[in-house]
Amino acid sequence: MEKINLFACDPKYVTRLILVRHGRTNANKESRISSEKDYILDETGIDQAKKAAQRLKDFNISALYSSPILRTKQTAEYISEALGLKIEFNDDLKEYSFGSIADHTLEEVEVENKELYDKFMDWMNMGQVQTMPRVNIPGAEPMEAFEARIHHFTDEMLIRHPAQTVCAVTHMGLIKGFMAVFFGGGVQHRMNFNAYNTSLTVIDFYKQVPVLSAFNDMSHLDAPLPYGRVNMF
Repeated sequence: MEKINLFACDPKYVTRLILVRHGRTNANKESRISSEKDYILDETGIDQAKKAAQRLKDFNISALYSSPILRTKQTAEYISEALGLKIEFNDDLKEYSFGSIADHTLEEVEVENKELYDKFMDWMNMGQVQTMPRVNIPGAEPMEAFEARIHHFTDEMLIRHPAQTVCAVTHMGLIKGFMAVFFGGGVQHRMNFNAYNTSLTVIDFYKQVPVLSAFNDMSHLDAPLPYGRVNMF
């Protein structure tokens, strides 16, 4: 009987997905809630994107996908140049739509809608146990639709790229969504994950079963790891 090595894996059984968050923008610097507005990478974001592109040379990447929003598009262009891969834009990788609070700071939300702000504060500070329903944001993307596009992208990727490594340049909300869908109990739960600018998160689909191999990897950046905190999404 063939001996099985529990700590080794034959790559022929794995489709590897590398999720890359875009580089920093001025909106990130100002702590604005994500939106589909076309913010460009700032000077720090460009440097981050270049370093991430060089780091990704360590992987045998076969395909490069990106959200079509400008900050992800710019980040993907540096990766495309470094790896010699064509970018395939995919709407499934767009940021979560935050409706009426998109592109706001929390201070602006407090001024415009104090009741909603207070609900967010309660949600973020509710402790270890999930005791509250997710806050309903006016005009926001339904969570069911958000989860559906994560599954749609994944299913298509597994069909198109068996036993290959795929890079997808996307947003913090999407990366946290992938984590919640596959490892965190679902998108209706509070997503206690962080994904910093140009961090790498690696999910290995072993015989199509998701295995988390790396999360929020920032080792290519000359920066300390920030302390994490719970936030609204």
